[in-house]
Amino acid sequence: MSLPTPTPPVFSGNILAYPKWTLAFDALIDGEAVNPAHTLYYLGEYTSGQAQKMIDGLLGLQSDDAYKRARQILQERFGDPYNIYQAYNERLKSWPVCSKASELQEFSDFLVTVQETMKTVKHLKDFDTFSAVQDLVVRLPPYYSKKWLQSAKAVELVKGKYDFNDLVDFVQKAAKDATHPVFSHEVLLSKRKELLKDKKQEDKNSYHKRKFGSFNTSKYNESSGHSDKNINELMCPACRKPHKLENCDIFLKKSVKERSELAKSKGLCFLCLCHGHMARSCKESIRCQTCKKPHATLLHFESKESKNGNKKENEESSKEKPKVANRVVVCHSNDCNEVTTSSLILPVWICHKDNPEKKIMTYAVLDDQSDTCFVTDSVCDQLEIEGPETVIELGTMHAVEDIRTQKISGLIVSSEDKSVDVPLPKAYSQYRDDLGIGLLIGNNCVEAIKPRDVIPGKPQDPYATRTVFGWGLIGVTNPVDHRECQSDGTRIHCHRVTTKDITTQSTGSTFVEQTQVKEVLNPHEVLKMFEQDFSEKKREKPMSLEDRMFLDITKREIHVTDDGHYELPLPFRNDKVELPSNRKLAESSHVCASVNNVNIASLP
Repeated sequence: MSLPTPTPPVFSGNILAYPKWTLAFDALIDGEAVNPAHTLYYLGEYTSGQAQKMIDGLLGLQSDDAYKRARQILQERFGDPYNIYQAYNERLKSWPVCSKASELQEFSDFLVTVQETMKTVKHLKDFDTFSAVQDLVVRLPPYYSKKWLQSAKAVELVKGKYDFNDLVDFVQKAAKDATHPVFSHEVLLSKRKELLKDKKQEDKNSYHKRKFGSFNTSKYNESSGHSDKNINELMCPACRKPHKLENCDIFLKKSVKERSELAKSKGLCFLCLCHGHMARSCKESIRCQTCKKPHATLLHFESKESKNGNKKENEESSKEKPKVANRVVVCHSNDCNEVTTSSLILPVWICHKDNPEKKIMTYAVLDDQSDTCFVTDSVCDQLEIEGPETVIELGTMHAVEDIRTQKISGLIVSSEDKSVDVPLPKAYSQYRDDLGIGLLIGNNCVEAIKPRDVIPGKPQDPYATRTVFGWGLIGVTNPVDHRECQSDGTRIHCHRVTTKDITTQSTGSTFVEQTQVKEVLNPHEVLKMFEQDFSEKKREKPMSLEDRMFLDITKREIHVTDDGHYELPLPFRNDKVELPSNRKLAESSHVCASVNNVNIASLP
């Protein structure tokens, strides 16, 4: 049995493939062919495209120098070391950021190719520079970029400097971990999604089975004309009609005590009011809308403590409200509508400059009264970004507080149609994380909040302003004029009114007391204001100049010896230290030692 005859690949003009093609052609064709004409023929067979066009005029010649001239032309065009370096450099600069395990493996394979080509093309040594290694690390996923930082520090402690080969070894290990067939991140993530999907399906099936029963295993009763089991489960326990218990008029007319007795007698759950299980095994997270306790709202009854508490609250509230006013004006005799105000809140795209492909949409508040930009922690988690921790002083209407937060740099905000990109200055990662808005842009980013166009409207109307992110409406959108309201064409003035509770329902009128003003103070805010006046800040002892010099010498001069120990110089105050000569002391010690040796030798 013989092996198939190997053949070199066809070279089409790709500079990156030229070194590989040269080695294969020289080994399989040039080293075996004796006649130069045969070699020239094979050269034309294993070239195509741009490479074949360059030597097409030499392929039909019969001279002995035609083959050498053709190889020389290919070498000058595709084998120049600088051209090879330029091709590899452009390929690496255009390489996208790796987001999948397969992309990371492809990037690792290409780096290995560059490493092997570097042995023959000396110009590729430029990839050993710090800037070149940094450009390559940017292409790694964020997780492995942090891992490379730890690996680079370890290499610096041992070798003193990391190079391109260290990065290639690291990327190979990272790609091997990312593509592990059993324990890689993508494999485990897909398994988790399958488990969550199965669990959701089981919960859904159990919910429908508990709520509506099974429609496949019931026995049809011809005499009654319906399915006994399922219809019984769908029947209302109170009136035996096909509707839910909470929609039954007969059940709603009963007292709370009668409802509880009916639920007990029918074996109903006190949470979802369904049959077939108890409240302790119910999977529905239902809370009473009155007391927020785990039971159905229709089964809520007032306890003595709650009644007494409500009675005390009503008494306190009645004491606080004055019953007699000096002058009362009825400003609106009809139902009062709520006033809705609008702020400059716009949807934007946000990303980080190190990973521009990963963008998320959030709402941004354009606030020209804030001198700082804020971003929520949830947005930082979605973008997978972190920053150095710092402490900022945040001043509000109540007090000035020191808040520990993170300083995020490199954020880029784009409009909804992605036509405008605005780089943000440093932002802080803590601002009202309970809201649905993910970003606040202050006046330190003038390009974002500067009005491009304004439509003022009428004097009492809201106005519209346009920024680089789009149009926004500011002001009251549905105003209610409380200054001039009339009922039947007459404005009502009353200089003394004695109030009396005649109904429990709200009449919908608004009364404005114009001569008495009461300021409601929150005790918590008052206590917080007093604490700010006596805030004691811990003062740490600063380092002296000599301490800083010692730390600087330690960081700069520490190194690892050949036997694996760490070694650092003595921290002298001056670089040039002249120690006193101890020659006389050494000579006297030598004389004393010689005398002692003579005396010891003379002993019997």
